[in-house]
Amino acid sequence: MKTIKQIFITLSLMVSMQAYGQTLVNGIYYNFSGTTAEVTSNPTKYSGDVVIPNTVIYDGTTYNVTSIGKYAFQFCDELTSIRIPESVTSIGHGAFRRCINLTSVSTYEVGNLTIEKSAFEGCYSLSSIWFPSSGVTTIKDSTFTDCYNLSNFSIPESVTHIGDWAFSNCSALTWISIPENTTYIGNYTFWGCNELTSITLPQKITNIGSYAFQHCNKLSSVINLNPNPIIIDESVFDGVDKLVCSLYVLANSKNAYQSANGWKDFMIEEARGSINDNLTWILTNGILSIYGTGDMPSFWPQPAPWYRYRAAITSVVIEDGITSIGNYAFQYCYNLVSASIPTTIKYIGTQAFESCGLTSVTIPDGVTSIYAVFERCYNLTSVTIPSSVTEIWSTFQFCVSLTSITIPNGVKDIGNYSFYGCNNLSSIIIPNSVKSIGRSAFGSCYSLKSVTIPKSVTSITGEAFANCYGLRSIINLNPTPVEISSTVFYAIDKSACTLYVPAGSKSAYLSADEWKDFNIIEMPDVSESGIDVLPLDNSALVVWQPNESAEGYRLLIYADEARTDLIYTLEFDAAGELIDVITHRARSIMRIANSSFSYEIKNLLSGKDYYYTLEVLGTNNVVLTSISDKFTTTGEPSNIVETLRATSLPEIVGYYNLIGQKLKQEPTKGIYIILYDNGKTEKVMK
Repeated sequence: MKTIKQIFITLSLMVSMQAYGQTLVNGIYYNFSGTTAEVTSNPTKYSGDVVIPNTVIYDGTTYNVTSIGKYAFQFCDELTSIRIPESVTSIGHGAFRRCINLTSVSTYEVGNLTIEKSAFEGCYSLSSIWFPSSGVTTIKDSTFTDCYNLSNFSIPESVTHIGDWAFSNCSALTWISIPENTTYIGNYTFWGCNELTSITLPQKITNIGSYAFQHCNKLSSVINLNPNPIIIDESVFDGVDKLVCSLYVLANSKNAYQSANGWKDFMIEEARGSINDNLTWILTNGILSIYGTGDMPSFWPQPAPWYRYRAAITSVVIEDGITSIGNYAFQYCYNLVSASIPTTIKYIGTQAFESCGLTSVTIPDGVTSIYAVFERCYNLTSVTIPSSVTEIWSTFQFCVSLTSITIPNGVKDIGNYSFYGCNNLSSIIIPNSVKSIGRSAFGSCYSLKSVTIPKSVTSITGEAFANCYGLRSIINLNPTPVEISSTVFYAIDKSACTLYVPAGSKSAYLSADEWKDFNIIEMPDVSESGIDVLPLDNSALVVWQPNESAEGYRLLIYADEARTDLIYTLEFDAAGELIDVITHRARSIMRIANSSFSYEIKNLLSGKDYYYTLEVLGTNNVVLTSISDKFTTTGEPSNIVETLRATSLPEIVGYYNLIGQKLKQEPTKGIYIILYDNGKTEKVMK
């Protein structure tokens, strides 16, 4: 049996020799120049599974491996796989040419990667190859010529130019989608791809070379997203039976294609049609409009009729009167950035908007459950969920741009994987209607710092908050610890995370498995409309329950009982998110740690009385109700600090950025430096 050699580099082991003017280090030959290294050919040929390292150490110097040289692996008949590191930015001419037993090639995400001509030409056994989605702009001539077994290849989205013969004789390819930014397809590019059945041509294409798709005998559909037919040679589709091959074009483009040489002989169909007896659709200028009344069907196993045009869809408008959105309706419409959903919609199907480019969405009132609807909507930043929703299940998985979301009071179940992988989500308020939190519901939310769990929650399933490495505050309003498994908070540093629990329940949590390892602090009981403060040494935790009538909240902090010495005004939205801080003194003496309906006000004076008012705001900031009281920080008063407080504060003479440049005014956010008239400085972060 063939011996498989795994070639790695380590910092502690180096075997080197000089041969043929090249340097051998751990089984790979290099040419060194400055601080970089290029992989070069092996006089005895490389074999097995080769892993190229990011860096290599030779003679005490560390070199970055940045390129694979011309013909470096050419004719290496026993090479079976290659892994290319992110440090490599260039693959040379014919680098892997005629590696007849090479079956897989993998790369990491890189900034820019240049692949020269014939790099993988004649790799007969190559069946899979993965390049990063960005960084590669050109696939040059003959790059994959005669890769007979290459059956599935995703051309990187950054590619704008595909050269002559690039995929010729790739006889296992069954479909190919040309990226939306591609403008040029060369001569003979897909020549002899006789298993190719479907191709998608982007709107920006301006050139298709001679014989580009010659002998693609099984081609049955061509999706052309350019509304205007480009001029092509009759040879482009030579050998394709146009009488049985459909050419799909955008709405209102059919007449133009019927008059264009090279295109007119196809079976031409426009981007419009019927969905069922009650619904019709049309795609014009990037807008997919759906008309009619009643339910939209599920699009499984057959995809939606507009699926082939998905790259051209930028917005969806659904007519009032349609009552549901079918399963998978707009799945993989990755350029879809907006969707107008009418109030008549009462059901949104599974994965209806999966992997779309949506940035914001409003779910209409009346929808009761959302199941996996917005998975992998990587650009989604804003979601409005109505109070009618009672179930959320896997809905926002991998929505990596979500930073905050309001879960309405009415949701009973936050199901498995609901917010899994939302790694920019910083805080979450779970309403007091929720009874269960499912497996990995908030797993791998790396930026999640705080979470509020209501007393209504009776079930938290495994991995619910696993790998939330940044979690530092949990407010648990249940006086009785919910039984949880060891995986619920897996990989969280509990010693660095504070668990706030109701008054009188600390001992119960100290006895409860998985809860007892947190830093546990009791907080006062909070009534439905009330506010309580937990004084600490030189800070205070302010806690209140949300008011369903509130449009916002305002918290006023005073230093005196007469309430004339107003220190801070803190303004919040209806979700309890801090939206503004107004300083009423020349110099800040406080910092606020935001945790939504729970705020720790830090850097107060020890042993000092403070007075507060919480205002519940309605429309136009009308005060619906207010609550006032005082709290006293713990610890001994600091005479030095009190003396400073009693004297005049120094005057501000200027604001500067971190490299010493003077600013015209105080920044509203960011990190900056204040210079006072006494020569002292203060670094401020907003």
